[in-house]
Amino acid sequence: MEPKYLVKTKEKYDSLTKGLKKVADNVLVDPMVFVIHPAKQSGKVIGVSETMIIRFCNEIGYKGFKDFQHDIREHLLNNTQDVTTDIDEQYQHPILKSMTLDMMHLKRNIEQIDVALIEQVVNLILDNKKRVIVGHNHSFIYAHWLSTNLQYLVGDTILYRAEEDFLLIEKLKEGSVVIAFSFFRYSVDTINIAEKAKKKGLTVIAITDSLDAPIVEFADVVIPLVFTRNRGTIHKSPVTMSILNVLLFEVAKVIDEEGNDSSVFLENTKDYINEDY
Repeated sequence: MEPKYLVKTKEKYDSLTKGLKKVADNVLVDPMVFVIHPAKQSGKVIGVSETMIIRFCNEIGYKGFKDFQHDIREHLLNNTQDVTTDIDEQYQHPILKSMTLDMMHLKRNIEQIDVALIEQVVNLILDNKKRVIVGHNHSFIYAHWLSTNLQYLVGDTILYRAEEDFLLIEKLKEGSVVIAFSFFRYSVDTINIAEKAKKKGLTVIAITDSLDAPIVEFADVVIPLVFTRNRGTIHKSPVTMSILNVLLFEVAKVIDEEGNDSSVFLENTKDYINEDY
């Protein structure tokens, strides 16, 4: 069950002004900012005024910042305890702290994942004739992983390479889907590709870290992932790869149910997904 502060933020998100959405995005991505800082310092960290922070709290239904902060503290405290108590003492060495934090990020995404959205993306992947996967800079590895496995499962999947495929979008025909990874600091090249695809009438799926990211404007479907933006880009990997595996497992599952051959893919993963699939 989602904590109250997240439910309130999501319910009011679409009606918020651009400035208040900036606060909301940080609530969704990195609520710890509001736990360790008072309203004025929280505003400085995310680049808004103290007044904007207080307005946001009032807008989503809190009496003030203290009530809002209390809700986040209670949730994160319980969340941390739930995760750390499941870890054997031998694995709680300081050198493994990064892995513990990764587990916390994964749990937060599990709590907030929209199952219907995942099913929609899987259907778009399968219903379109061709798939183009786009990721620049540190996102390229995610694009490579997804494209390699989709090519194996369904075929007709292209990993976009700027040096070779700069005219690819113009050549794509109706019945193609573009899946683009766009994380902070958002690559202009990825956004431009999404814009071109949108103008051409192609379906665009964005996997990003904010519902206010620049690519959202050109996306038909958005998968918003949750991780601490203030940490290094390397820490995006566990969550991102996990959601990609969810998509791949679901694609394989549908193919298998339709009587097509995804048996090798599922066989390789059956040891830890067998109960679900």
